[in-house]
Amino acid sequence: MPAALVLGFWRNPPALFILCFGMTLLVAVLVAFLQERRDQHGRSILRVAVECAASLMVLQGTLPLLLGEAPVPALAGEPVVRPPMWQLVFSDPAHAAQKDTPLPEGWETQAVYVRIDLTAPYRGSAGLRVEVNSVALGTVSADAVGPWFARGPSHGWSIRVPQTVLARAPQATVTLRPAGIDPALRIVGHPDAAVDHRFAGNSRFFDGAEWRRDRLAGTTQPSAMGAYRVWLVAYSENLS
Repeated sequence: MPAALVLGFWRNPPALFILCFGMTLLVAVLVAFLQERRDQHGRSILRVAVECAASLMVLQGTLPLLLGEAPVPALAGEPVVRPPMWQLVFSDPAHAAQKDTPLPEGWETQAVYVRIDLTAPYRGSAGLRVEVNSVALGTVSADAVGPWFARGPSHGWSIRVPQTVLARAPQATVTLRPAGIDPALRIVGHPDAAVDHRFAGNSRFFDGAEWRRDRLAGTTQPSAMGAYRVWLVAYSENLS
C-alpha cells in the first residue's frame, strides 16, 4: 500500500498528505462509532471499515498508474521522457525552432551558455546550428569540443554566448536550425511554459513557410504547444 501511494502521488506531496490525513480521520471516526458492533459473521465491523479504507487508499494510489498519468520507473541507464513531455524532431533543413528566454542573473560578469536539453544521449552525425539575437554562434553536436562548448550534467548540449550578443536586447532570442537531419536527434519540450523557470518565454517553430506556436514538435509529430527546454545558464566564472 505505501508503494502504491508513492507511485501515485510522489510528484504531489500536498495531495498525498491530504489523502493520508483524510483516511486517518475516517478510521478514527469509525473506531469511535463502530468499536462495539459486530456483523453476523462475528467479524468486527471496525476491521471491515479499516479494510475498506485501506482498499480505497490503494485504489487512489494506483489509479494514476492505471490511467497512464504516473511516471514509469526507468531501467538503469535508460533515459525516459515522461509524459506529458513532447519532443521536437527536425525533418527538413528549412525548419527552425526559436525561443525568447530571459537573461540570467549575473550575465554581465559570468560566462553564459545556451542550454539545449535532448531526450537522450545522441552520438549521431547531425547537430544544431545556434543563433542568439540573430548572431550565429556555431554548431553544437556530439563531436563539438573546445572552450566555447560545455557538457551538462545530463544529455544536453551547451554553447557559450558572448556578452556583446546578450547586451543587444533585454532578453535573448535563441534560434536552432538543423545541421543534418536525423530523427534520433530530439529536443525536449513541455506543454506548460510556467511549470519551470527554464521553460519561460515564447517558443515557436518554423515549418518552412511560417512561424507557428501550435506545431512546436515539428511537422512529423502530433501538434504540441508550450515551450522548448532551451534556456540560458550562467556559470560562476568571473569575466572581469
